Amino acid sequence: MRCEAQINSMKACVEMFDSIGYVGIGRQGLTRCISEFEAEDNDTAIAVFRQTIGEAPNFASAMTDLDTDKFSPEMHTQYFNHVLGVMVTMALLMDGNAK
Repeated sequence: MRCEAQINSMKACVEMFDSIGYVGIGRQGLTRCISEFEAEDNDTAIAVFRQTIGEAPNFASAMTDLDTDKFSPEMHTQYFNHVLGVMVTMALLMDGNAK
């Protein structure tokens, strides 16, 4: 399957979101991206990712509806790793242009 790294990275992030009960914009966008990637429609997946980011500078800052201040240190590490994984794999797919 093409884009397997992106799909795996996004699924890991969605699982982490599910574990904390987060159903906001980041999770919704990733779910739509995963569906498009699995249908091998990379252009639509990229468009959905860019819509998820919106006017924010990146995926992490797009999730203003997620309060990370109350995370435990372990959850902060997990959050950082998964969100960074999504951003890096998408940036690679989008030739370094995350927007």
